[in-house]
Amino acid sequence: MYIKTGVFDKEMSVVIRRLFLARNNSDYDDFFIISKEDAVRQFEDAKMFVLNIRKYLETVY
Repeated sequence: MYIKTGVFDKEMSVVIRRLFLARNNSDYDDFFIISKEDAVRQFEDAKMFVLNIRKYLETVY
């Protein structure tokens, strides 16, 4: 809803999907090992996600 209406950039849906897939893999794949590069990317994605949510909440509250 927020992406479709333009509240957040379409890039946010890509980030959400990447974070979701990484979480799913780590939770349900017995032998999932994330590389350092992927971990850094996930961390940067999460920071960007939180920053965007924080900016949005500051505008509505």
